[in-house]
Amino acid sequence: MFMFASAYGLARLHQCRLYVSSKILTELRRYFIMEPLNNLITDIAVSKLSGIQRMYSVCTFFSELMLPNAIKYLEIEGYWQAYGHFAKHNEELRQLFNGKQETIQRLSTFFSQSLQIIRRHYGCTPKENISFKFSTHEQIKKALMLTNFTWIGIHIRRTDFILNKHVSSDSYVLEGIKYFSRKYEKSIFIVASDDKLYCSNLLKNQVNVIVTPDLFSAIDDLISLGICQHSIVTGGSFGWWAAFLANGDALHDVQYDSLRKGCNCTKEWYYPPWFLLPSKV
Repeated sequence: MFMFASAYGLARLHQCRLYVSSKILTELRRYFIMEPLNNLITDIAVSKLSGIQRMYSVCTFFSELMLPNAIKYLEIEGYWQAYGHFAKHNEELRQLFNGKQETIQRLSTFFSQSLQIIRRHYGCTPKENISFKFSTHEQIKKALMLTNFTWIGIHIRRTDFILNKHVSSDSYVLEGIKYFSRKYEKSIFIVASDDKLYCSNLLKNQVNVIVTPDLFSAIDDLISLGICQHSIVTGGSFGWWAAFLANGDALHDVQYDSLRKGCNCTKEWYYPPWFLLPSKV
């Protein structure tokens, strides 16, 4: 997603055509609507080009690429995890990264059921069962904003980060929940993780917290978090993109900084302005 977003942002900035390999485009369209995405260069057209410049990134922000006439033919490789390459086109990318209809249908049912559970917790006057039947990401997001609750997505990455010693502490997650609970009187937390059993055990006493079902795919989890209004994220690009799609306040772990060791991505270019450090909230 970072690579596509960077290529898209640079193409839009320089008003040039975008090429996405058929393999990458097919993979993206498995999960996202990727519309509107027009005027792409074909594989055949690219094969006839000469003088292509190749750039490899290890999370580097290349300011020189933002200058006029900086690009003729450019192929990007590596890890383009610096939002500066596409920051001017965030809204367009959020539209492209909307979930496909089959994902939205599953999430409509999930959020309807979650709302009924939380309404009982807050002692709200019982209503008839609310059933969201929507076909787009934005329709669910707008409906949730009208529920009089504030929805906060939490992504907790654990499996490989435990081995790498990058995993966030329990206290960080719990303090993040306390922060948003104080800020918003009626808050609902939706949790996605690669270790849902851990999350269920950690948060079992948090009655306004709901862990996404085990049957959810990774894309179901990502779009679920992106539909929420605000975010709490631990390390990794999955949580970054969940917060990006949500487009609210995002609380991130100071532990996250350690992931940048040996990486050229400075904090200023990895964390957008709406990422909040715990020390500042």
